[in-house]
Amino acid sequence: MRSRASLIAIAALPALGACLPSETRPEPGEVVYTLSGAADLLGGVQSSDGWRIEFSRVLLAAQGVSTRESSGCDVSAIANTPTLVDVRVPGEHEVNRALATGECGFAYHIGPLAPRELHDDSEVEEWLGPGVTDADLALLESLTSGLYVEGKATKAAVTKVFRWSFVAHDFCHPGFDEGADEGSGVTFRVGSGETERVDLAIRGDHLFFDRMEEGAEVRFDPIAGADTDPAYGNADGEVTWEELVRVPLSAIERADGAYRVEAPIDLATWMYMLMGHTAYLGGTEACSPFALENVR
Repeated sequence: MRSRASLIAIAALPALGACLPSETRPEPGEVVYTLSGAADLLGGVQSSDGWRIEFSRVLLAAQGVSTRESSGCDVSAIANTPTLVDVRVPGEHEVNRALATGECGFAYHIGPLAPRELHDDSEVEEWLGPGVTDADLALLESLTSGLYVEGKATKAAVTKVFRWSFVAHDFCHPGFDEGADEGSGVTFRVGSGETERVDLAIRGDHLFFDRMEEGAEVRFDPIAGADTDPAYGNADGEVTWEELVRVPLSAIERADGAYRVEAPIDLATWMYMLMGHTAYLGGTEACSPFALENVR
């Protein structure tokens, strides 16, 4: 959903393109950026250690999408509107549009939305994507969060629930690294006068990977242990972010290389790092270092 002002801006984009001198710039193409939930996020994830993981809410506050202009990408106009999306709702949810031509890099910016008191009620209502309620918006505001994940994991008669918030993430950002070569990072091609849909699908399994390299497995035992182990949690059935913070990654490092990093970090930091790798472009691992065929 979009505010009236942003709809006017989007409607004006073709006119902007039509005003460009044809002898210097071709008619731009239109880029429609969307967010969606991958099949495993919608249907659930089976871990290698026997847990069935299901998601009930996965909220992303999209601040907008940057389209990278370069010698290979001509950006004519961008229409950004903050949009709160629940990717548990099936479908591709629009978060941004732009006019561009060529091979373009981009980045999805996820982060806390501006305080609603700075906007009128009708404008705030336009922020809410399909299936998203005012209560969802209030939740993210209370957490000062741009990304919220809620669900449960079940193994035999044991169930662990989780409600985690992540402040912000930029997905598919490598193409914007300072000093990066043109064309580096994730790109797409949009032709003159064409419409290109760029859908970023959020995967559920990557949040529970045991390593950041090929051969990663989905594991939940260490996460459940953050609640069950009296050294870290209170065994109340909910794995909180505070409990994850108390678990040093070195305490769960495995001989096969799982959970191994050079720096001393905790399990919460590990999962925050993994969240940055959950986004896939067009069903491929374009926005993540993990290849689908290498994930067990």
